[in-house]
Amino acid sequence: MLELLASIMAELGDIFSQFESLYNKRWFKYFSITFLVILIAIIGKAIYK
Repeated sequence: MLELLASIMAELGDIFSQFESLYNKRWFKYFSITFLVILIAIIGKAIYK
């Protein structure tokens, strides 16, 4: 389960780094971090029901 989560996070990291090179703006950086935190919280709730 953790390996799956790690691979998902790596994929998201690649996607966000591509986005960051496209936009490279401070607001986008904060948005992507917030989005990741929310995503982790949702996944965590789904796993630990």
